[in-house]
Amino acid sequence: MARFPQWIWAFPILAAGFILGVVLAPPLRSLFSAALDVPTGASMIGEWCARLEATSLSTRIRESEYFWWFVEGGHLLALAMMLGPAMMLDLRLIGVMWTGDPVSKVESRFLPVTVAGFFIVVTTGLLLFISEPVNCYESSYFRIKMCLILLAGLNAFVFHATIDRRRSEWDNVLPTPAGARIAGILGLLLWTAVIFAGRYMAYTFS
Repeated sequence: MARFPQWIWAFPILAAGFILGVVLAPPLRSLFSAALDVPTGASMIGEWCARLEATSLSTRIRESEYFWWFVEGGHLLALAMMLGPAMMLDLRLIGVMWTGDPVSKVESRFLPVTVAGFFIVVTTGLLLFISEPVNCYESSYFRIKMCLILLAGLNAFVFHATIDRRRSEWDNVLPTPAGARIAGILGLLLWTAVIFAGRYMAYTFS
């Protein structure tokens, strides 16, 4: 099985913190404003997004003739690079594909590709967010996408922190334990929903 340094978890944790801030800031702002009888107005993150969009970096990415399309295409390709192998592992957990191979062999084969795709997705996704932060922040599909990504990440974390630690007991067993099958099914459903939310998000931008 492929091994990665423990600090690698810092990247998804930072990404999760950013996503939580974007998703939870508006309702929390409204809650505290109502409780303290303070006019809601624009949220702090909304104001920050507006300032970010006014920067030269955001403008250059957004108005570039080729770079934006390169980043957008790279994001889609990296998404396929990340999710394709991840879904192969999910299908193995469910017992649909690769049933002749141990789960550990399938994971070691696909996990490095998934991790590499993850870093490219985060990098290109951040550049896309910088190019249109206001549209992203105001899009309900963007918030849905971020929530789905959090749930998918939580599903993977729970799987690797619990039943995957006992993989030696069921590495070659068919069918796999119920917990592994549930994690595989949730992974397929959540990441498919992420893809759809991302596509719908793009169509809502003005």
